[in-house]
Amino acid sequence: MCIVASTLRKYSHAKILAQNFNSSGLIRIHRSRMCQPDIIRCIGIASTAMHSMNKVWRQTRLQLQTKLRLYQSCILSILLYDSETWTLLQEDLRKLEAFDMRCRRMILGIRWHDFVRNAEVVDRTNLPSVRDVIANRRNSLFGYVVIKSSSDLIPYFAGFFYVIFTVSR
Repeated sequence: MCIVASTLRKYSHAKILAQNFNSSGLIRIHRSRMCQPDIIRCIGIASTAMHSMNKVWRQTRLQLQTKLRLYQSCILSILLYDSETWTLLQEDLRKLEAFDMRCRRMILGIRWHDFVRNAEVVDRTNLPSVRDVIANRRNSLFGYVVIKSSSDLIPYFAGFFYVIFTVSR
C-alpha cells in the first residue's frame, strides 16, 4: 500500500477515499458511489484545460468545426478518461452534461444573458451527448472483453477485464 493511502487512513473523513487507492496511488475500484471522486477530478482537470485554451475559443479566424475537433480531442478526452468503468448515477451524469454544455456555449461564444436554449446549442455544435459517448465506450470495451475472453491467446488479459466488470457494477 502506498504511503499516501496509509496516511489518509488516520483521518475519518478520508477513510473511504484511502480504502480505494491502489499501489500506484490512483483510485481504481468503483463501488456504488466510489466513482464520484474520479468524475470530480476529471471535471476539474478538463475545466483547467478548457480555460487554458480561452484564446483559441475566442478566435474569430478559426472555423467552428476546427474548434469542435479541438474540443473533442483535448477536452472530452480528459473529461471522459476511463468513463467506461464508471458507475454513473443521474447526479453524476447531470454534472458531466452541465460541464459539456458550458464548454459548448464557451466555444460558440454564447453568454448567459443571450438566453439560448440547450437544444439550439446542441443543434449548432452537432456533437454527440456525453451519455452517448460513454455508452459507445462501454460497448466497445464490452466487445473487446468478449473477444478476448473467448480466445485462449491471452487469458491473463481476459481475467483482468472480467475483474474490472465485476468490480465496477
